Amino acid sequence: MKVLLINSRCGSGSTGTIVADLYDMLISHGHQVKVAYAHGQATRVPVKDLYRINNKFDYYLHNLLSRLTDRSGFFSTIPTFLLIRYVKREKPDIIHLHNIHGYYLNIFLLLKYLAKINMPVVITMHDCWTITGHCAYFDSIKCIKWKEHCEKCGLKKSYPASYLFDCSYSNYNIKKNLFQGLKSLIMVPVSDWLGDITKESYLRNSTIRVIKNGRDLNVFRPRPSDLKKRLNINKNKIVVLGVANSWGLRKGLLDFYRLAVVDDFQVIMIGLTKDQIASIPNAVIGIERTYNQEELAEYYTMADIFVNTTYSDNYPTTNIEALACGTPIITYNTGGSIEPVTPLTGRVVQQGDIEGLIKCIYEVYKYKDTFECRKYAEEYCDKSKCYEKYLELYINIKND
Repeated sequence: MKVLLINSRCGSGSTGTIVADLYDMLISHGHQVKVAYAHGQATRVPVKDLYRINNKFDYYLHNLLSRLTDRSGFFSTIPTFLLIRYVKREKPDIIHLHNIHGYYLNIFLLLKYLAKINMPVVITMHDCWTITGHCAYFDSIKCIKWKEHCEKCGLKKSYPASYLFDCSYSNYNIKKNLFQGLKSLIMVPVSDWLGDITKESYLRNSTIRVIKNGRDLNVFRPRPSDLKKRLNINKNKIVVLGVANSWGLRKGLLDFYRLAVVDDFQVIMIGLTKDQIASIPNAVIGIERTYNQEELAEYYTMADIFVNTTYSDNYPTTNIEALACGTPIITYNTGGSIEPVTPLTGRVVQQGDIEGLIKCIYEVYKYKDTFECRKYAEEYCDKSKCYEKYLELYINIKND
């Protein structure tokens, strides 16, 4: 079996890591795999199995035109024609799409071609973009327009931002026709929350199978270190950790800052920009990025509580990384972020409830159970168990 994986990144970021994990899993079972990607430096996949879709010029042009026209996903014409030529040459049995937004693909050209040749297509839904006329997430404003028809988008200036036009109505029509035109389509939401939403969308009649994300539990495991000493953290402080690929209002940046006023807490935030670090409260330890996943696992282990103040999300991998390192999680009641939370692994707090958040931090700290957190991760979050479900899915598609 030959599978082509298509994503914005390969080997980095949450979705890029998942793509590389899928590559490794398929190769280990003797299948052929190619990866087409767009941004950054590809890692973990040999050059012979990689295809670069676009370049920086095309990315910036697509980004600019999207901001002017609200047509994200409908530019990058030449790179998409070349990708189609690559598909014709490689002749994969299955195409597996991940984040097809990200300013690098013309979905009209690609999906029309895949429908024409009746190619089996798997789409992993890492967010809601597939079923909306504009946004990647709509729960922050409790929008339900996507159930019937998007229009007058309340998140027009959110990713993928548009500063002039609102084309959410026509985008919705085009995307609906494109995705419904794929006769051999399987949708794979990565959370039960998004699975339920997909069943209420225009893709309700598609085959829908939830497969949750996993992590490498050999990397994300309890790791002893001297981080507290190196960071000069008072041993009597409760270490509260937050991790994000990029911190902004959607990730609850300002809410996290408010935790730093509690004298008992030592707040650590990973994923901040240089400008954010320069302006954070003095009580916060701000870090841009960790050098590797092993170092990140040290931070998770060192923390007493992992807090996720996200206002819109699907199934954050940071939550399961923390649990794998034996650290309980407290999350806002957002999307699929609450799904790994049990009475033994953490707590759920309503969005914006800072007093409730502080109360739960004290409560969870008092009854913290590292063993139960790790046990949950081993049972539900092991990437080898999670991603072999994709192999089963591929085999079923191939045998149909």
